[in-house]
Amino acid sequence: MEVHTLESQIVDQTLRRSIYVLWAAVGCVLLIACVNVANLLLTRSTARRREMAIRIALGAAKGRIIRLFLLESLILSLAGATAGILLAEWLARALVKISTALPRASEIQLNWTTLLFAAGLALLAGIAAGALPAASASGLDLNQAMHETGRATLGSVRRTWYRSGLVSGEIALSFLLLIGAGLLLKSFVLLQTVDLGFNPSHLLTMRITLPIAQYPTDAKAAVFFEQLLARVRAVPGVQSAGLVSWLPVAGQYMNTDLEIIGKPAPPRGELNVVIPRTADPGYFHVMGIPLERGRVFEQQERLEKADKAIVSSGLVRKYFPNEDPIGKYVSFWDRRWQIIGIAGDIRKNLDELPEPTIYVPISSGELNFAALTVRANGDPLKLAIPIEREIARLDPNLAVSDVLTMGQLISKRTANQQFTLVLLMSFAGLAVLLAAVGLYGVISYATAQRTSEFGVRLALGAQPQDLIQSVLRQGLTPALIGISVGSLAAVAVRRVMQSMLFEVKPLDAAVFASVGCGLLLVSFAASIVPALRTTAIDPAQALRTE
Repeated sequence: MEVHTLESQIVDQTLRRSIYVLWAAVGCVLLIACVNVANLLLTRSTARRREMAIRIALGAAKGRIIRLFLLESLILSLAGATAGILLAEWLARALVKISTALPRASEIQLNWTTLLFAAGLALLAGIAAGALPAASASGLDLNQAMHETGRATLGSVRRTWYRSGLVSGEIALSFLLLIGAGLLLKSFVLLQTVDLGFNPSHLLTMRITLPIAQYPTDAKAAVFFEQLLARVRAVPGVQSAGLVSWLPVAGQYMNTDLEIIGKPAPPRGELNVVIPRTADPGYFHVMGIPLERGRVFEQQERLEKADKAIVSSGLVRKYFPNEDPIGKYVSFWDRRWQIIGIAGDIRKNLDELPEPTIYVPISSGELNFAALTVRANGDPLKLAIPIEREIARLDPNLAVSDVLTMGQLISKRTANQQFTLVLLMSFAGLAVLLAAVGLYGVISYATAQRTSEFGVRLALGAQPQDLIQSVLRQGLTPALIGISVGSLAAVAVRRVMQSMLFEVKPLDAAVFASVGCGLLLVSFAASIVPALRTTAIDPAQALRTE
């Protein structure tokens, strides 16, 4: 027995985990943005140390200095929030279009709650981004600041480490998001190339349920299904057609306990659990499911004569190891069935291994619903209307649902993974862009402030490549530290990602190496431009400005 809450049925656990991961990704991007702004404001505050020193000397209180920096940060934050709100309406519509997996997606819209939340978040982000520059300015040593020269403008080693530490933090968070996106991308690619056990091309599917009031007996249901197949197979463009109670990769409707005649019952508390399906004789050919041994059903094996069954190879491996099941008897649904064939395994879900499955004739009358499967010579969707017309001729009151190609059905089953992947990759790309901009800004400013130092070194005989290496070292060191910290963080949260991956380990070496190398290249690109500027420094001009 499985017990579920109503809430878990509305929003399943897989989707819930995806939303939590995306929420965390949003938080990481916001934090990176705050760190980026804080770093740039901290760098800017260093250049204003003399200004702040003069303000304090003229009587400005420390609280006033703190308010000045916080106000500047809040103005930036509120301006960004305003732009975000203006974009949010368009982004929300785009989100709904790609979020077929989200329940109640059509209800996603901007309202006063959203706007108030955005405003509150903007205030918190502004305070967070301006706190460090404000604290740095309020702790200013008045005497030292008033005597600083151009060469000393960078301030103390502590402030330099602050800036480098913030850059490392940005890169660590970017690394974490890129690892998540990389793992999901690899998982999604493997999910798309998984062996389904059948041929999904040129397949059209639709569901039919026969009302018990109109089809009260097994015979009436069997006759309807037989007439339906005859009509559908005569439609121009139809290559073949079949019926099955539940389609592959569409989950499962039920499972049942299988009794194997002639074998002892399993131990108490254990069951021979299998997935039962009803199918017509042509279903296996339509789907391209290989018949490994034996035969399919025959047309005369219907109603009370429908006592034959076809089992999957997985069922044979599990319940008939080292023996031939052909000709043996099993029992379920209070009926006795003889095994006549062994079919290939198919998956009930893309991300789950095949489970033991048993097929019995759809004309047995056990179930009053079925999925029609049609293999077309061309575009399968062009057959939808002609087939629906044939169904209407048989029964004008019969409803047809879920008219989908197999490709559409597979896409529907992977919609959650695709939705999560698209958003997480977008967040990861934005995070890398913000980190690169932050690193470039800090290195560019630091290089400009070291102009006099570089002029002296050039005058003393240093080569341009020595200056380039010095700047690159200044940029790549925080990047390496950030990648290391990000790797440790990725290891710490590996269990969260594990449940969202398919045949991919959360500590995949290839993904970690690719992301690490990619971030190093981005950091190199952000640092090389300021580094190359050092080659244009004129030693005489640099010393003259000093």
